[in-house]
Amino acid sequence: MGMGHRDPAKRQQRLAQRQPELKERLKITPAQEPAWTALTTAMKLAANAMQNRHAQHAELQELQKLPTPERLDKMRHQGFLCAAQP
Repeated sequence: MGMGHRDPAKRQQRLAQRQPELKERLKITPAQEPAWTALTTAMKLAANAMQNRHAQHAELQELQKLPTPERLDKMRHQGFLCAAQP
């Protein structure tokens, strides 16, 4: 299993490509269309949330590589920390 398999953006792209095929294979009827749309919307939202978590995790890993003073400066600059008040 390569790293591309774990990439949320690639996974989301594959899902978008497979949805029309899946819809055809499941023989979604017009009466089922609202449920199908709700399902695909929920899947897209979940994929977007996963992609955001993946990006946050990667950012945190990069922060952990920095020495503490540089890490604190970067966190202040990004708005994670407030500057100390005198």
